Amino acid sequence: VYCGALVVGGEGVCRVIAVGNHTEIGKIGRKIADETVGKTLLELEVARLVRNLFLVAAGLCILLALYFGIVKSLWLQGLLSGLTLAIGLMPEELPLVMTIFFALGAYRLSTKNVLVRRSSIIETLGAATVLCSDKTGTITKNKMKVGKITTIDSEENLEKINEVSDLSKSILQIAYFASKHPSFDPMDIAITDCMNLFHQNGDFSLLSIKDFPLTPEQLTMIRVLKEENEYSCYAKGSPEAVFELCQLDSDHLKYWTNKTNDLAKEGYRVLAVAKSKIPLKNIPEERNTAQYEIYGLLSFLDPIREIVPSAVKTAYESGIRVIMITGDYPETAKNIAKQIGLKNSNLVYTGKEFTNLEDQEFKKVLKECNVFSRVSPEDKWKLVRFLKSEGEIVAMTGDGVNDAPALRTANIGVAMGERGTDVAREAADIVLLDDSFSSILESVRIGRQIFDNLKKALGYLIGVHIPIVGITFLPILLNWPVVVLSAIHIVFMEMVIDPTCTIVFEKEDAEFDLMRRKPRVSSEPLLDKELFITSLIQGAFSLASVVSTYWLTHMFLNHDSNNQVVSTASFVTLVFSNLFLILANRSLHESMWSRMRIRNSMINIVFVGTITVLLLSIYLPGMNTLFRFVPLNFLQFSSAILVAFIGVLFYDITKVSVSKWFRNV
Repeated sequence: VYCGALVVGGEGVCRVIAVGNHTEIGKIGRKIADETVGKTLLELEVARLVRNLFLVAAGLCILLALYFGIVKSLWLQGLLSGLTLAIGLMPEELPLVMTIFFALGAYRLSTKNVLVRRSSIIETLGAATVLCSDKTGTITKNKMKVGKITTIDSEENLEKINEVSDLSKSILQIAYFASKHPSFDPMDIAITDCMNLFHQNGDFSLLSIKDFPLTPEQLTMIRVLKEENEYSCYAKGSPEAVFELCQLDSDHLKYWTNKTNDLAKEGYRVLAVAKSKIPLKNIPEERNTAQYEIYGLLSFLDPIREIVPSAVKTAYESGIRVIMITGDYPETAKNIAKQIGLKNSNLVYTGKEFTNLEDQEFKKVLKECNVFSRVSPEDKWKLVRFLKSEGEIVAMTGDGVNDAPALRTANIGVAMGERGTDVAREAADIVLLDDSFSSILESVRIGRQIFDNLKKALGYLIGVHIPIVGITFLPILLNWPVVVLSAIHIVFMEMVIDPTCTIVFEKEDAEFDLMRRKPRVSSEPLLDKELFITSLIQGAFSLASVVSTYWLTHMFLNHDSNNQVVSTASFVTLVFSNLFLILANRSLHESMWSRMRIRNSMINIVFVGTITVLLLSIYLPGMNTLFRFVPLNFLQFSSAILVAFIGVLFYDITKVSVSKWFRNV
């Protein structure tokens, strides 16, 4: 009895022989504790990005302070200006953006039957390069029924007949007696349903005296039943284990092995059924104490989920490798692998085979083999560690207590919600409520979409800070006659930037080629060269637009020589430049015109809200005094908007060219 086991029926007495770390669950806990959960890729990248931006901001802060101090002898003003510049450069919205993106991402995943236990793992989902999936219940439906009954002389397909032979009934009866009742195991349920279908007269409520349960080392289930004053052993299990139990001679072993292979090639899950040859006078101490006779084979149908082949195809198109891991017979695994379209489906390694390989040999096998059968939880753990050592980002599924170490070791541990244990769910990062393979792919898609939108938000953040900083300090440094922005104006801009990043970009739909791209390299930074260059370009065009409006208004449109008109017009250009940059940043690779056909309801809200507040701050008495604005005439207002649009239009054209250049490189 394992510590942590749940008693769901009956009664019993047990003696405690170990506590704490010495119990089986304690050993698993120790192994989990040894596998530390490190920071995700995004957490490491953001920390690096913040550090680099801090160094840039600190350097510019010092340079500006020295300039004011040495050139103008204004050390205090230089220090304050340097600090303001540093604050303006730092994208303080980034933590808010990440928090809201991941929170809403977790909500999106929950609507797809995926529960996220650590929101930061969402980003890692998008970088997954290998998906290691269980077969039963994940790739298949785990709704079994008996398909064929094979004896030494015949084979009966239950889907085509209404009655079975007496020998087939005997095989069903032995399998029924070798099963627990009631049971939640799909095979046991299928056997019981088959017994009910082919009703037999007789007593099927024999008392079980002793059980020899299925274990990773002994793949047979044996129950000792009392029949009058004697005992009989009923056995079922993996064919090779039952063949060994029955000690078959070479001819019979070859016959039954060929039968098993033929059935497995048809996609059946196969169980062998055996019974003790002669009744026993005493209860056996070991499972192999009795002599067994094989009666036949039970073949089970477990159809694959209809959506899995298309999901596997999508995974390959996305550059994601799929590995199927199962406890089934190798030939059955081959058949299922072919049905779902796995590459190298004919190459199968069993747990025993790859356990005996040297590390270098196993790494070679792992590069080609995508199907592993007769795999134990310990083998899963080994697979994950070797894949990670090769630089892969591994998603691993599991449901049992013993799967916990593999789930914790994987970059993305995926526990089953329907049939998984509490220990597996605690060790995992995400939980599949429907146990479906397609849900894993949907998680990857959402993870990629979130990371893609996060890059868009970051590019926008960096871009819009450049004109804010530039138009704040250019008039000071160059002794221009008008100061455009004051503290209240910067606060207004921050009120536009924050909701824009967190709401509009999070709501943005995935780009058409999202699941056709290769997984990003784990060493690729969040702010890569392409994003950094395009951010600088959009910031430069935006700053140029504001400066152009400044001089256009100052020289030609300001007939009353009112400095507040120049300041107001420049601010209008800055606000509309930010709004137009939202449209331009909806895609990092497409033009803003091509993205216009894809609806984003939050854009309308942000545009209407921002423009409304802007108009009130200019034309509403009291508010324009607070903002130090004056009403603009139609020509001044429309010119400011037009200059902002032209600047963003030039950026949009440049962005597409830069994207093509980076793709060609």
